[in-house]
Amino acid sequence: MIEEKKELKKRRVLQMARFYGAAAFTLITMRLISRAIKVRKYVPSIFQQNYKLPPFSQRNEAMSALTYASAASIGTFSTLIFGFCWALDISTAREFVFKTREFMSLPQALETDTSMDEETSKLTKQLQDLLSSENNK
Repeated sequence: MIEEKKELKKRRVLQMARFYGAAAFTLITMRLISRAIKVRKYVPSIFQQNYKLPPFSQRNEAMSALTYASAASIGTFSTLIFGFCWALDISTAREFVFKTREFMSLPQALETDTSMDEETSKLTKQLQDLLSSENNK
């Protein structure tokens, strides 16, 4: 009983750390995006024309925008997923499937359906033979 409580606490701490790590990554990314937007703002000094844009590289701007957008979306979705898993006490993909089936009121199956078509089973057998022959060498 005590072992189960320790394991559960350790598991919850790991889930919490994942969530807070993803949230911190998201916040840092958003801060960097905010700073990048402020830096790109053109503020002319005295005697400078306000309609002439400063020189910039379109390639660098595109790469920067793609990087920031990717980081923001990864951070946001990872925070969402880790928060969801923390709230529902899910640590593995198998637990996720189990909880999803439970939520949808589907019958629980301990073993997943592993039936394959002929081509897939043949390919799997060839890969297993290849790997076993490499291990024997």
